[in-house]
Amino acid sequence: MSELLTESLQKEKSLPSEEYATKVMPPVLNTLDMTTIFIVIIFTSPIVMSITTAGAAAYTYWILTALVYFLPCVIVTAQLGIIYPHEGSLYNWTHKAFGGYWSFFVAFCAWIPGVLVMVSGASIVVGYIQGLNPTWLGPSWQQGLAIIGILIISAILSIQRFRMIQHFVNIVIGILIIGVLITGAAGFVWLLNGHASATDFSHLHNWFIVLGNQNHVGNIAVYGSIVYSFLGMEVPLNMGAEIVGMNGEREKRRKIITRHLFWGMIIVIIGYLLDTFGVLVVQGQHATNQVFAFVSTVDIALGKGLGDFVAFCIIAFYIVEVTVYNYAYARLLFVAGIDERLPASVARLNKHRVPANAIIIQTILAAVFTALAYVVIPYFLHNAVDMANEVYNVSQASATLLWVASTSVLFINISALYLRNRRVFHQHRIFPSPILIGCVIIGMVASVAAIVDTLLNSWIVQQISNEQWRNIVGVITVLCLIIAALGSMYASGNASWEKFEQEVTE
Repeated sequence: MSELLTESLQKEKSLPSEEYATKVMPPVLNTLDMTTIFIVIIFTSPIVMSITTAGAAAYTYWILTALVYFLPCVIVTAQLGIIYPHEGSLYNWTHKAFGGYWSFFVAFCAWIPGVLVMVSGASIVVGYIQGLNPTWLGPSWQQGLAIIGILIISAILSIQRFRMIQHFVNIVIGILIIGVLITGAAGFVWLLNGHASATDFSHLHNWFIVLGNQNHVGNIAVYGSIVYSFLGMEVPLNMGAEIVGMNGEREKRRKIITRHLFWGMIIVIIGYLLDTFGVLVVQGQHATNQVFAFVSTVDIALGKGLGDFVAFCIIAFYIVEVTVYNYAYARLLFVAGIDERLPASVARLNKHRVPANAIIIQTILAAVFTALAYVVIPYFLHNAVDMANEVYNVSQASATLLWVASTSVLFINISALYLRNRRVFHQHRIFPSPILIGCVIIGMVASVAAIVDTLLNSWIVQQISNEQWRNIVGVITVLCLIIAALGSMYASGNASWEKFEQEVTE
């Protein structure tokens, strides 16, 4: 087994995209840029609405999941990013560990959720517009067209000069942080004004994790949702070749990689805790699954003016989120095109040296999914609203399973790379070996638990039972894996054929 692993690890050592990306992509990303991209990718405020169902136990889940899942993932990502700071992150790292077939397979599984999250981010914008004026965007087809419009706007932004758009992203993240602080402050002001907390924090049993049974509803489904809210920590490193210092300033590059992961992780965790505190104290479980709960929380505690400002912050953030997801995940298509696993046209850059074709492809796919979920399917069904909601949640859950599975490959990669060449690995090691080993073990267990939890517990149990949910989500996920496997076979075969043709020509 050890000899087979070693042989597979040594099949391919370098990729054309590693050298090409450093030559054509401008190195413009500093620590602040990488930190704000990290926050955009990870921070998913609507998750708080579903987590309020756990009451005080929401904090138990936040802290536990941050320790057993988020922190191990961040540590392993930092270590892999230091060893191989190349464009494509997880795609490149998996190639170093297991070769071309598995690198494309894992990248495909990581890429699908990115496209679907673009749709969900745009749908949140639509939800907040409706919250500001319920008479707007009522019919499902209008919502679908609005989402497609937001996707088009994000595509237009994504293909502009990268440095200019990144300045805009940084500003919006600053605005978001103000909005989160206001939401957290709403909880403190509510208590200081003499109001009782809407959530009982005083009894210890309210903080417990409850599995549930036939006679008692548990809160274990919250765990899968929180893991989902921590996914994507490696995505900013999809732009590894665009970090300042890639052309020789190793120490500067190293600091940017480690610092953005550390500060991004801290800010995201604090943001989640503050948002959860404000909502639980002011509204409690009444806020469950209410998209507009942040705004209503601030309205109740601090007044409507600040509530409208929070709504503005969230709308601006999710427009930026769609944009960042678009240009960050386009880098996966870009490197795959350079490495001849996708048509070379996918990797083509525009005058701003941005992979515009990849961004356009992603936007078209996201728009097609939106049209099916919000326009076509509701047109043929009487319960259009319920069906659109079911399609959305099932697709997001399936994407979550793929995303958690692909993220767990971080732990597999670092283990394989260690086994391949321990001496080289230790030369680049930035954490003690016991910490890395502990992260691999704990992170893998937490990943498996998240997959099982997401598969077994329906996100919309009132519409889809747990058993139906397991069957539907399981089948869709398996179909996606089959498509990924077939696509990887095609990509590997295409790369081998292109290489063979080139050798024959030479």
